[in-house]
Amino acid sequence: MLTVALIASVESLLSAVAVDRLHDGVRTNPDRELVGQGAANTVSGFLGGLPVTGVIVRSAANVRAGARTRASTVLHGLWIAVFAVFLVGVMELVPLAALAALLVVIGLGLVKPADVRAARRHGELVVYLGTVAGVLLLTLLEGVLIGLALVGLRTLHRAVRARVRVEEPGGGAPRRVVVEGALSFLSVPALSRTLATVPAGEPVRVDLVVDYLDHAAYDHLHAWIRRHRAGGGWVEVSEPATGTGRTGAPLPWYATWSRWQASDERPRPYGPILAGVAAYHADAADLLRPTMLAMADGQSPYGCC
Repeated sequence: MLTVALIASVESLLSAVAVDRLHDGVRTNPDRELVGQGAANTVSGFLGGLPVTGVIVRSAANVRAGARTRASTVLHGLWIAVFAVFLVGVMELVPLAALAALLVVIGLGLVKPADVRAARRHGELVVYLGTVAGVLLLTLLEGVLIGLALVGLRTLHRAVRARVRVEEPGGGAPRRVVVEGALSFLSVPALSRTLATVPAGEPVRVDLVVDYLDHAAYDHLHAWIRRHRAGGGWVEVSEPATGTGRTGAPLPWYATWSRWQASDERPRPYGPILAGVAAYHADAADLLRPTMLAMADGQSPYGCC
């Protein structure tokens, strides 16, 4: 019973979402959809009937036929009842192969090449194909669960993966090591390989554009900074403003560079502000400089109109 309820609920909600994409009218209320389906299944069960669920193929055909209001759904059910009660003999004359082909054609019409291209462009093609394969080879519920599992793995991979790169110096500026994302122990090998490419004795600025920094990554970076400074190099660590300060609270498992530093150094009240200014000059100044230079000799905000 629980399996039937889950399958019916998932199928109905997926159908509602797909149908909403086919028209520009009133959007489906998911709560009302589930309440109505539960009530219908309860009555159907007491009467000895089959489970009730929304089906995308029939719903899509209904929309493409010009349906605009809920009356179309009621009439749809009435027509099914009429054919099931009074026109069973006529329905038996239709070959099952023809009905199956009709379902396949309408189902394929729901697959939009633009959606596939968008999934590929956003890196979600694996999730899309995995869900489709699960639905076709297994069942709808298992296909959806496979899709959810793939989404969870993709989210976890993005959450724990840091992007590390080295930017070559220009105009006498120090070499930049830019770290973006969440810097955890899983990203330590990539961080180590990137830091190994920095020549000894050169000035380096490490820009930590990260959300979180765990102890393993902090310890590795801190050790490299000590070694680089011991070899005659200059290192500065910059991060966006965090508003951190020493509070005496236990250090969390994930923290920013400032919070890890605050555990063994004297707090610097203006450190986050200065770090934010440095990050702005490093990342945004070059992007805004052409616009500012163009506005230096005059401004014409309505010149384009």
